[in-house]
Amino acid sequence: MEKSMVTSNDQMSLFRPPIVRSAAGVLDRSLFSKTIPISAARLLNNKIISKCRSQLTKSKEMLQEDRVAPIRSDPDPEFAAKGGKCLLLNPRVKHDDPTTWSPILQEAVKAQDLGVIPYDLTLDYDHWNYIDIMKSILPEDAQGEIPVGFAIVGHVAHLNLHDEYLPYKHLVASVLMDKNPTIRTVINKIDDVGTVSEYRTFSYEVLAGEDNMNVEIREGDCTFRFDYSKVYWNSRLQTEHKRLVDLFEPGDVVCDVMAGVGPFALPAGKKGLLGIRLKISSAPLTRTATSLSLKPPMTSSTSPPQTKTS
Repeated sequence: MEKSMVTSNDQMSLFRPPIVRSAAGVLDRSLFSKTIPISAARLLNNKIISKCRSQLTKSKEMLQEDRVAPIRSDPDPEFAAKGGKCLLLNPRVKHDDPTTWSPILQEAVKAQDLGVIPYDLTLDYDHWNYIDIMKSILPEDAQGEIPVGFAIVGHVAHLNLHDEYLPYKHLVASVLMDKNPTIRTVINKIDDVGTVSEYRTFSYEVLAGEDNMNVEIREGDCTFRFDYSKVYWNSRLQTEHKRLVDLFEPGDVVCDVMAGVGPFALPAGKKGLLGIRLKISSAPLTRTATSLSLKPPMTSSTSPPQTKTS
């Protein structure tokens, strides 16, 4: 009789999420539940759990799958009530086909240390990561460059989606927020920075979460609190901010002519420098007081004269 072998490709497909294409663009998380029939090694003595796990790992029969705990309660309620445990096995191991068992497993069963039983492993939406879910819900012709790049400013994730992903923008945002617990708001930029406002702000739309752009960021031993919709901030510049501030020496006078909310001026002030901040917009200056850490910096803030236009 020809044996049915599970290849590595078969195993990869087993643990992929179901294909859930959503023409309506609605994320139904319940559709991602999937039950995978595998086998498990029932422990007849919990005191040898470490020994058995080590042996089955050596024989490559333990299930090695990211984010899947290999030690589970016994699926039989009677055994589970007594504290019974089992070890999940590689799909190549069949509970009803001893010829798929290694000599190590066969010997453990013969010694009555283990029993090989069927096990239904259920995975749901929470199990899979962002990329897994996006591959499941996006059409095949939209999987070439799945959106993975985004800026994080406090609790806000800032997307800059390409045109081909705009029809799926709410799906992308919902999954992104689900898979990043610290994110409470996902926005998409709808114009280029500086094209609408001279203050380098931009128009945006909220794709998921609350419409709250009041963020808090820790950088340079300072806490910055500001309205991200009114203040330009680029989280990717953190290394450059630190590099320049590290060059400043006590007694230096630093003039920051495009100060924004103060990523240079405030850390410089904490080092005992005189910092002169120049900013045409008044929005960042109104946030200066709440952008300081407990140790007050030595800074002064100056706005240029207002220019009237007709």
